[in-house]
Amino acid sequence: MNNNTNSKTIKLFVLTMFIGLFFSISSCKKDENIAPNFSKIEGTWSLVSTKYTSYINGQITEDSLFNNTEPTSITFSDGSYVKRIDNKIDDTGKYTFENNILSLKNLKDSVNFLEVEVLNNTTLVTKIDENYKNNNNTERYIVEFNYSKAN
Repeated sequence: MNNNTNSKTIKLFVLTMFIGLFFSISSCKKDENIAPNFSKIEGTWSLVSTKYTSYINGQITEDSLFNNTEPTSITFSDGSYVKRIDNKIDDTGKYTFENNILSLKNLKDSVNFLEVEVLNNTTLVTKIDENYKNNNNTERYIVEFNYSKAN
């Protein structure tokens, strides 16, 4: 394999890892009783693309946009969600949407917090923004998921 192929393979692996993080990051904090606001987000959303940006010490090291290649969707209804990949159920659980934060709690009690950047009748954009300190480096990873409303 040449370096270009290796680079693409590594990028695809990192992207897959971050998509997995989307549904697997655990939170130690217990759920709070928050009045749900479901109306804005309810329905089925199809993943269109994923944007991955990484920084080391404030400098961009990667800025990539990946168009979705396999059918991936998430359906929100009455406080529950179902994520499907290739029309097969991949994850289910409960959700809350409050103050532009989408909280997903799957059946294994793993909780994900996603910032909602765009939400209208046709578009949903969510973001994960992670920061790490590694030796003398500061690392930041931003993953944005762009969805369109399914008909």
